[in-house]
Amino acid sequence: MSQPFRILFVCTGNICRSPMAEQMLRQKFAARNIRNIEVSSAGVFAMVGEPITPEVKVALTQAGYKPETHAARQATEALLETAHLILTATEEHRAQVVRTFTRANRNSFTIKEFANLAQFIEQPNPEIEMEKPADLADKLRITASARGYAPEISNYDVADPYMLSQQVFDATRDELDTLLDAVVNWVANG
Repeated sequence: MSQPFRILFVCTGNICRSPMAEQMLRQKFAARNIRNIEVSSAGVFAMVGEPITPEVKVALTQAGYKPETHAARQATEALLETAHLILTATEEHRAQVVRTFTRANRNSFTIKEFANLAQFIEQPNPEIEMEKPADLADKLRITASARGYAPEISNYDVADPYMLSQQVFDATRDELDTLLDAVVNWVANG
């Protein structure tokens, strides 16, 4: 079996947005029987060892996801280097990832940016000739090359729900749910 394709989510403390996205995407892949993908998360200022917040557990449970055990970890250069695709909660997180590991510039995106690009390359466009990818790594290269061609989006950040109400956590979950569907389709159609 070939090496798994590794997706890493990154946010600030690694206790809210990135582990929520990690757990949701992992369970979405399982529901679609998509294998050989590893999904993990980290934080640029991680609250190392801390679990997900109680609000994340509630948000996941209310939407039918099963909260998993989690211990926050730091987004180190060694960790970033092993990821094929790095998806950050905000543009500032992406900048911090690239400052930590310069080569991540090629394979890091905000979650919203990547969902936008993934949807763009899936739509046939007679004005843009898209090559057929050989595998997910190749598809990632093609997706990255669509930067500048995909329609602009007004906001690239997923808002931080930390220390806010359960409603804000639920809204974050709902926003991630839609964005992650684009990631699942990108992988499934790889």
